[in-house]
Amino acid sequence: MTSQEIEIEWVSRIPGSRSPLRMSLRGRLKEGTDGFYLTYRAEGTSQYIIKFTKGEALIRRRGQYPLRQPLKLGKSLHGELGTPSGNLATEAAAESITATWSPESGSGAAGLVYRLNIQGEDAGTFRITWSFKRL
Repeated sequence: MTSQEIEIEWVSRIPGSRSPLRMSLRGRLKEGTDGFYLTYRAEGTSQYIIKFTKGEALIRRRGQYPLRQPLKLGKSLHGELGTPSGNLATEAAAESITATWSPESGSGAAGLVYRLNIQGEDAGTFRITWSFKRL
């Protein structure tokens, strides 16, 4: 698996927020046989690993509020969100999963749009985009 350092521009539109959250980060891109992984630290101590394959993604967050949420186009999948008072069941349905990486130019982009339920309650539609380039 090839790994390289990248600069990431991250934008998230979270339900209930007036304006998008934006961050510039450093991370790593790891190429696999059927897709790639983005790994980075955000919000101080949270570590993210996002796996992208054709029509599927997996969000893994380690830190104060750990999350494991698989996503697949056209299918609702179960995940788990950790909180100080215990783990909460999640379920998400992906509306859009996009991911491109060009080793030749050293740049790429990815995006997720998904509807999330936590403990059976609608948490809204999340829209996250990443653009990245090799350092």
